[in-house]
Amino acid sequence: TGTFVINAGNPAFTNNLNTTLVFTANDASGVTHRCVGVAPVAAPASNDPCFQPIAFTSFALAAGDGLKTLNVWFRDAANNVSAAVATDSITLDQTAPTLSAAGLGLASGAASTNSLSPVFAHSASDATSGLAQVCTGDASPPTTCVAYTTSPTVTLTAGDGMKTGFIRVSDGAGNVSFI
Repeated sequence: TGTFVINAGNPAFTNNLNTTLVFTANDASGVTHRCVGVAPVAAPASNDPCFQPIAFTSFALAAGDGLKTLNVWFRDAANNVSAAVATDSITLDQTAPTLSAAGLGLASGAASTNSLSPVFAHSASDATSGLAQVCTGDASPPTTCVAYTTSPTVTLTAGDGMKTGFIRVSDGAGNVSFI
C-alpha cells in the first residue's frame, strides 16, 4: 500500500507540465514499482507495462489549464498490486494573469501628485489559480512585492519631475503578468 503527492509540499497549483511524484509505500516484501494513471480505472494486472520502478518520479501532466487528478497503484517484489488506488490532484495553470492600468495608474491617473507613495490603481484577474502577489517599483521589473491588493503603493524617488512607476501581478501558480 502507499500514498503519493504531486510535487514536494503538495501544492494546490503548478505552472509546469512536468511534475515530480513523491511516493510513500510499505509492504513486507518491498514496494518495487508504481503505475500512474489519469483515469479512475480498475487496478492494472501485475504485468501491465504501466508499472515502472518506484525510483522513477517524474510524470508529465496533460496540456491545458485545469484540475489534473492522478491515480497510482503500487506493486511489491512478489508482484502483488495494491488493493486500493492512491489519488492526488493539482491544478495546472499556465496562463498569466491579466493586468491593466489603462486610464488608471499612479494617483488614479491624475496628471500630478505630491505623494512619494501614491496608490497604483489597476485592474487584474486570474481565472484559474487566483491573484497572489502584486509588485510595484520605479524600475522594471518591479521588486517591491506584497500579497495581492487592489490598491498597492509605489515608492517614487524624491524631487520634482516626471516619474515612472511599474506594476506586475502573479497568480497562485507563479505566472507573471506582462505589464
